[in-house]
Amino acid sequence: MFALLSALLTGCAFISDDALLARLDLDGDGTYRPDDCDDADPELGAERQWFVDADGDGFGGAATAWRCVLDSTTSAIGGDCDDASAAIFPGAVEVCDGLDDDCDTVADDGVVVPTWYFDGDGDGYGTPFNTVQDCEEVAGYVASDTDCNDADPALNPDTEWFPDADLDGFGDYAAGVRACEGPDGYTRVAGDCDDSTPEVSPDAAELCDALDQDEDCDGLVDDADPDATGQSNWYADGDVDGFGDAHDSVLSCDGDAARVDNRRDCDDDDAGVTTGCRWVQVSAGYSHTCGRHEDGTVECWGYPSTSPPASQTFIDVSAGGSASCGVHTDGSITCWGDAHYADTTPPAGTYTRVSFGFWTVCALDGDGAITCWGHSLTLGAPPSTPGFTGLDLGLTIGCALQADGTVVGWWGATAPAGVFEDVNSIYEGCAGLDADGEIDDSQDTFSGVAPDGPFVAYDSDTDTSCALAASGGVTCWGYDAYGETEAPSGTFASISVGTYHVCAITDDGFMTCWGQADSGATTPPSE
Repeated sequence: MFALLSALLTGCAFISDDALLARLDLDGDGTYRPDDCDDADPELGAERQWFVDADGDGFGGAATAWRCVLDSTTSAIGGDCDDASAAIFPGAVEVCDGLDDDCDTVADDGVVVPTWYFDGDGDGYGTPFNTVQDCEEVAGYVASDTDCNDADPALNPDTEWFPDADLDGFGDYAAGVRACEGPDGYTRVAGDCDDSTPEVSPDAAELCDALDQDEDCDGLVDDADPDATGQSNWYADGDVDGFGDAHDSVLSCDGDAARVDNRRDCDDDDAGVTTGCRWVQVSAGYSHTCGRHEDGTVECWGYPSTSPPASQTFIDVSAGGSASCGVHTDGSITCWGDAHYADTTPPAGTYTRVSFGFWTVCALDGDGAITCWGHSLTLGAPPSTPGFTGLDLGLTIGCALQADGTVVGWWGATAPAGVFEDVNSIYEGCAGLDADGEIDDSQDTFSGVAPDGPFVAYDSDTDTSCALAASGGVTCWGYDAYGETEAPSGTFASISVGTYHVCAITDDGFMTCWGQADSGATTPPSE
């Protein structure tokens, strides 16, 4: 170097070697320019070879790099066996991961490999009888071996049990315990809002009750609960006479001061008018029906729909083929409608009851004697003796009940043997209702045998029959071309069977009809 420098300086003023070296090493660190990284800093000499620290964990791998000083990518310490992972370096804590974390050439040395337990029901708890060991959790296996039933996901140490003091299947949520198996008297189903009463649980029905109890535990009681059972109609009592308006009702558990539980008011604007409009008798004929109101007035509907004047009142009414007859309070009879064979021309006399067949009419007088008029008189005469208490005409036959309870038939009708409370004409003969509420319709081979009673009333026309139970329910049987035997639910007080339709009066005086509707016989006047 000195020779070269001497040559370069030839022709120049003489500079000593020491002076020259001083000029090339200003910081005096022994490193000459241009090899000195910073000739103004004696701490920095020539570049050094460092280990490359790619993962920044403070340890370099096998690769090296020349730098004047260490930086974030280099390290003075080597030995990193995986310079791509900051978690792996010499002296690192060995963990169970299948890797040589501390770079001592042995993976997972000195660590405990976890045991995993098979979880057959997927509830997070495994069985100790089926295990695997692995650093990572194995699919289908879990860390816990405390499952008490690995076939039932609902049974494990975290299963909650609730005390069921009333044994209704629902427990008290607030007092639950967690265990594989519940103590005696505990259940897995919570939600009981009264664990002292078996009738109260989430599975119970909400009932209308005086105590307003929440039987179904949904937080709602009686009318506030749309599922409440036992609600009934409450009717407006605008005139405060104790009788309600049938056309203004609400369904609820309890009424209020403005409503009552009946619909019997005939004028809710006038406290002086309460009864009179409700039905007390119905008679279904061939294609029309007549009904009698509490005040004795009669209305008919269907074909023909002729009714007597509203000024006339009656104690009995009967609808026939195309006409009707009624008994007035003075015992006289008036008939109306389409006349055939003089069936609308009753004889003079005083009567208590009338029965219209098809084109034939018979009536009972005060002595229980039978008087008839109309078409079927040509087929024979009814009994001439008095003492009858019941009367019913069919299409072309007549049946009557004597005071001793025996039945008599005429115009070809046969009668059952026995003692009865009421009589009724059927297709081929007469039937009786006895004191036990059983029906003897053995003379009829067309409409079928009557069901077992007991019944309190019974009516038949041609080949359809209906009976009324003491509970108010209606049972019908026989011919059913128009749904005549499909009686509605409800509570009824009386019933009448026509040729192809049936009408009944509810226990509070309203009319319901079913069967053939073409003639209008099943559509009573609005009440």
